[in-house]
Amino acid sequence: MTGWRSAPRPEPVLACAHGTRSVAGRSAIGHLVAGLRDQLADSGTPVRAAFVDVQPPTIDQAMAHALGPRSAEGVRILPLLLSAGYHVGHDLAAAAAEHPGAMLAPALGPDPVIADLLVHRLAETLTAAGTTLHPDDAVTVVSAGSSDSRARADCEVTTTLVAERLEHRVATTWLSAADPRLGDWVAAQRSTGRRTVVLTHLLAPGFFADLARRSAPDLITDPLCRPRGATDPGLIALAARRLSDPVIPA
Repeated sequence: MTGWRSAPRPEPVLACAHGTRSVAGRSAIGHLVAGLRDQLADSGTPVRAAFVDVQPPTIDQAMAHALGPRSAEGVRILPLLLSAGYHVGHDLAAAAAEHPGAMLAPALGPDPVIADLLVHRLAETLTAAGTTLHPDDAVTVVSAGSSDSRARADCEVTTTLVAERLEHRVATTWLSAADPRLGDWVAAQRSTGRRTVVLTHLLAPGFFADLARRSAPDLITDPLCRPRGATDPGLIALAARRLSDPVIPA
Protein backbone atom coordinates (compact mmCIF):
# COMPACT_ATOMS: atom_id res chain seq x y z
CA MET A 1 0.00 0.00 0.00
CA THR A 2 1.42 3.36 -0.99
CA GLY A 3 1.33 6.22 1.47
CA TRP A 4 -0.26 9.56 0.90
CA ARG A 5 1.98 12.26 -0.48
CA SER A 6 1.33 15.77 0.61
CA ALA A 7 0.66 18.27 -2.14
CA PRO A 8 3.53 20.60 -2.98
CA ARG A 9 3.42 23.71 -0.87
CA PRO A 10 2.91 26.92 -2.90
CA GLU A 11 6.00 29.07 -3.22
CA PRO A 12 5.88 32.06 -0.87
CA VAL A 13 5.56 35.52 -2.38
CA LEU A 14 7.55 38.47 -1.08
CA ALA A 15 5.72 41.63 -2.10
CA CYS A 16 8.47 44.24 -2.00
CA ALA A 17 7.64 47.95 -1.92
CA HIS A 18 9.98 50.93 -1.58
CA GLY A 19 9.24 51.70 2.06
CA THR A 20 8.23 54.95 3.75
CA ARG A 21 8.14 56.69 7.12
CA SER A 22 4.65 57.95 6.34
CA VAL A 23 1.92 56.33 8.44
CA ALA A 24 -0.56 56.88 5.60
CA GLY A 25 1.87 55.38 3.09
CA ARG A 26 2.48 52.30 5.22
CA SER A 27 -1.26 51.82 5.60
CA ALA A 28 -1.83 52.14 1.85
CA ILE A 29 0.83 49.54 1.01
CA GLY A 30 -0.53 47.33 3.77
CA HIS A 31 -3.94 47.37 2.08
CA LEU A 32 -2.37 46.42 -1.25
CA VAL A 33 -0.46 43.50 0.26
CA ALA A 34 -3.57 42.36 2.13
CA GLY A 35 -5.56 42.51 -1.09
CA LEU A 36 -2.96 40.40 -2.87
CA ARG A 37 -2.98 37.92 0.02
CA ASP A 38 -6.77 37.61 -0.28
CA GLN A 39 -6.49 37.20 -4.06
CA LEU A 40 -4.10 34.27 -3.63
CA ALA A 41 -5.82 32.75 -0.60
CA ASP A 42 -7.50 29.91 -2.51
CA SER A 43 -4.10 28.63 -3.65
CA GLY A 44 -2.71 28.79 -0.12
CA THR A 45 0.13 31.04 -1.27
CA PRO A 46 1.84 32.84 1.63
CA VAL A 47 2.34 36.55 0.96
CA ARG A 48 4.71 38.66 3.04
CA ALA A 49 5.65 42.32 2.73
CA ALA A 50 9.24 43.49 2.34
CA PHE A 51 10.90 46.82 1.60
CA VAL A 52 13.96 48.03 -0.27
CA ASP A 53 14.49 51.11 1.90
CA VAL A 54 13.46 53.04 5.03
CA GLN A 55 11.37 50.41 6.85
CA PRO A 56 11.72 46.77 7.89
CA PRO A 57 11.67 44.00 7.02
CA THR A 58 14.29 44.23 4.30
CA ILE A 59 14.10 41.81 1.42
CA ASP A 60 16.88 39.71 2.97
CA GLN A 61 15.08 39.58 6.33
CA ALA A 62 11.80 38.64 4.69
CA MET A 63 13.53 36.00 2.57
CA ALA A 64 15.12 34.40 5.63
CA HIS A 65 11.80 34.39 7.46
CA ALA A 66 9.87 32.97 4.51
CA LEU A 67 12.33 30.19 3.74
CA GLY A 68 13.93 29.40 7.08
CA PRO A 69 16.18 26.36 6.60
CA ARG A 70 14.61 25.61 3.20
CA SER A 71 17.01 27.90 1.34
CA ALA A 72 16.86 25.82 -1.84
CA GLU A 73 13.08 26.00 -2.15
CA GLY A 74 11.33 28.44 -4.45
CA VAL A 75 10.29 31.95 -3.56
CA ARG A 76 8.85 34.65 -5.80
CA ILE A 77 9.84 38.27 -5.34
CA LEU A 78 7.19 40.69 -6.57
CA PRO A 79 8.32 44.33 -6.93
CA LEU A 80 5.49 46.62 -5.82
CA LEU A 81 7.13 49.34 -7.89
CA LEU A 82 5.76 51.28 -10.85
CA SER A 83 8.82 50.89 -13.06
CA ALA A 84 11.95 48.84 -13.47
CA GLY A 85 15.22 50.43 -12.50
CA TYR A 86 17.88 50.28 -9.82
CA HIS A 87 15.76 48.70 -7.10
CA VAL A 88 14.55 45.93 -9.42
CA GLY A 89 17.72 45.44 -11.44
CA HIS A 90 20.15 45.71 -8.52
CA ASP A 91 18.64 45.44 -5.03
CA LEU A 92 16.00 42.80 -5.68
CA ALA A 93 18.02 40.96 -8.33
CA ALA A 94 20.94 40.69 -5.90
CA ALA A 95 18.69 39.34 -3.15
CA ALA A 96 17.20 36.78 -5.52
CA ALA A 97 20.63 35.70 -6.75
CA GLU A 98 21.58 34.57 -3.25
CA HIS A 99 18.86 31.91 -3.16
CA PRO A 100 18.84 29.01 -5.65
CA GLY A 101 15.08 28.82 -6.16
CA ALA A 102 14.28 32.52 -6.17
CA MET A 103 12.50 34.12 -9.11
CA LEU A 104 12.11 37.85 -9.61
CA ALA A 105 8.84 38.98 -11.19
CA PRO A 106 8.51 42.16 -13.27
CA ALA A 107 7.59 45.50 -11.72
CA LEU A 108 3.93 46.50 -11.74
CA GLY A 109 4.39 49.14 -14.42
CA PRO A 110 4.16 50.18 -17.06
CA ASP A 111 0.78 48.61 -17.76
CA PRO A 112 -2.61 49.76 -19.09
CA VAL A 113 -4.07 49.04 -15.63
CA ILE A 114 -1.78 51.71 -14.15
CA ALA A 115 -2.77 54.21 -16.83
CA ASP A 116 -6.46 53.47 -16.32
CA LEU A 117 -6.14 54.03 -12.59
CA LEU A 118 -4.28 57.32 -13.12
CA VAL A 119 -7.10 58.50 -15.38
CA HIS A 120 -9.66 57.36 -12.80
CA ARG A 121 -7.87 59.35 -10.10
CA LEU A 122 -7.98 62.38 -12.40
CA ALA A 123 -11.73 61.95 -12.93
CA GLU A 124 -12.20 61.86 -9.15
CA THR A 125 -10.15 65.02 -8.71
CA LEU A 126 -12.00 66.89 -11.45
CA THR A 127 -15.39 65.86 -10.05
CA ALA A 128 -14.42 66.92 -6.53
CA ALA A 129 -13.35 70.32 -7.91
CA GLY A 130 -16.56 70.68 -9.92
CA THR A 131 -14.72 71.01 -13.21
CA THR A 132 -13.66 69.11 -16.33
CA LEU A 133 -10.43 68.82 -18.28
CA HIS A 134 -10.04 71.84 -20.55
CA PRO A 135 -8.37 71.68 -23.98
CA ASP A 136 -5.75 74.26 -22.94
CA ASP A 137 -4.89 72.62 -19.60
CA ALA A 138 -1.23 71.79 -19.04
CA VAL A 139 -1.22 68.14 -17.94
CA THR A 140 1.66 66.07 -16.59
CA VAL A 141 2.27 62.62 -15.16
CA VAL A 142 4.79 63.06 -12.35
CA SER A 143 7.01 60.23 -11.11
CA ALA A 144 9.50 60.03 -8.26
CA GLY A 145 12.46 60.15 -10.65
CA SER A 146 15.47 57.94 -11.26
CA SER A 147 18.96 58.11 -12.68
CA ASP A 148 18.29 54.69 -14.25
CA SER A 149 17.29 54.96 -17.91
CA ARG A 150 15.09 51.85 -17.64
CA ALA A 151 12.94 53.45 -14.98
CA ARG A 152 12.63 56.70 -16.93
CA ALA A 153 11.67 54.82 -20.09
CA ASP A 154 8.97 52.90 -18.22
CA CYS A 155 7.51 56.14 -16.87
CA GLU A 156 7.49 57.65 -20.36
CA VAL A 157 5.44 54.66 -21.53
CA THR A 158 2.94 55.34 -18.76
CA THR A 159 2.67 58.96 -19.86
CA THR A 160 1.99 57.85 -23.43
CA LEU A 161 -0.75 55.47 -22.26
CA VAL A 162 -2.38 58.26 -20.24
CA ALA A 163 -2.20 60.71 -23.15
CA GLU A 164 -3.91 58.18 -25.41
CA ARG A 165 -6.75 57.76 -22.92
CA LEU A 166 -7.22 61.48 -22.34
CA GLU A 167 -6.70 62.41 -26.00
CA HIS A 168 -4.66 65.28 -24.61
CA ARG A 169 -1.02 66.26 -24.68
CA VAL A 170 0.67 65.06 -21.47
CA ALA A 171 4.18 65.84 -20.26
CA THR A 172 6.43 63.68 -18.10
CA THR A 173 7.91 65.37 -15.04
CA TRP A 174 9.96 64.22 -12.07
CA LEU A 175 10.38 64.90 -8.38
CA SER A 176 14.09 64.00 -8.21
CA ALA A 177 17.07 62.72 -10.21
CA ALA A 178 15.77 63.80 -13.63
CA ASP A 179 14.44 66.86 -15.44
CA PRO A 180 12.11 68.61 -15.89
CA ARG A 181 11.28 68.83 -12.19
CA LEU A 182 7.62 69.21 -11.36
CA GLY A 183 8.05 72.54 -9.56
CA ASP A 184 9.84 74.09 -12.54
CA TRP A 185 7.20 72.74 -14.93
CA VAL A 186 4.33 74.15 -12.85
CA ALA A 187 6.00 77.56 -12.70
CA ALA A 188 6.66 77.59 -16.45
CA GLN A 189 3.10 76.62 -17.36
CA ARG A 190 1.56 79.03 -14.88
CA SER A 191 3.60 81.89 -16.37
CA THR A 192 1.66 81.34 -19.61
CA GLY A 193 -1.68 81.44 -17.82
CA ARG A 194 -2.46 77.75 -18.24
CA ARG A 195 -4.13 75.67 -15.57
CA THR A 196 -1.79 72.96 -14.28
CA VAL A 197 -3.08 69.41 -13.81
CA VAL A 198 -0.86 66.78 -12.19
CA LEU A 199 -1.44 63.02 -12.24
CA THR A 200 0.52 61.50 -9.37
CA HIS A 201 2.36 58.41 -10.63
CA LEU A 202 3.22 57.18 -7.15
CA LEU A 203 2.01 54.04 -5.44
CA ALA A 204 1.27 55.51 -2.01
CA PRO A 205 1.38 58.64 0.16
CA GLY A 206 4.75 59.63 1.58
CA PHE A 207 7.73 61.88 0.99
CA PHE A 208 7.37 62.17 -2.79
CA ALA A 209 3.59 62.64 -2.72
CA ASP A 210 4.06 65.47 -0.22
CA LEU A 211 6.78 66.96 -2.43
CA ALA A 212 4.43 66.87 -5.42
CA ARG A 213 1.72 68.74 -3.52
CA ARG A 214 4.22 71.38 -2.41
CA SER A 215 4.69 72.30 -6.06
CA ALA A 216 1.15 73.77 -5.74
CA PRO A 217 -0.42 72.85 -9.08
CA ASP A 218 -4.02 73.87 -9.69
CA LEU A 219 -5.20 70.26 -9.60
CA ILE A 220 -3.37 67.16 -8.38
CA THR A 221 -4.52 63.57 -7.98
CA ASP A 222 -4.04 61.20 -5.08
CA PRO A 223 -1.48 58.38 -5.36
CA LEU A 224 -2.71 55.05 -6.70
CA CYS A 225 -3.16 53.45 -3.25
CA ARG A 226 -4.89 55.15 -0.35
CA PRO A 227 -4.50 54.67 3.39
CA ARG A 228 -8.22 54.04 3.92
CA GLY A 229 -10.70 51.95 2.00
CA ALA A 230 -10.17 49.08 -0.39
CA THR A 231 -7.30 49.02 -2.86
CA ASP A 232 -8.37 49.22 -6.50
CA PRO A 233 -9.25 45.64 -7.60
CA GLY A 234 -7.52 46.14 -10.93
CA LEU A 235 -4.25 46.99 -9.20
CA ILE A 236 -4.50 43.88 -7.02
CA ALA A 237 -5.26 41.75 -10.08
CA LEU A 238 -2.25 43.27 -11.87
CA ALA A 239 0.01 42.35 -8.94
CA ALA A 240 -1.30 38.78 -9.04
CA ARG A 241 -0.83 38.63 -12.81
CA ARG A 242 2.78 39.76 -12.55
CA LEU A 243 3.48 36.53 -10.65
CA SER A 244 2.49 34.61 -13.79
CA ASP A 245 4.30 36.90 -16.23
CA PRO A 246 7.72 35.96 -17.58
CA VAL A 247 10.10 36.13 -14.66
CA ILE A 248 13.74 36.98 -14.25
CA PRO A 249 15.67 33.93 -12.97
CA ALA A 250 18.23 34.72 -10.33
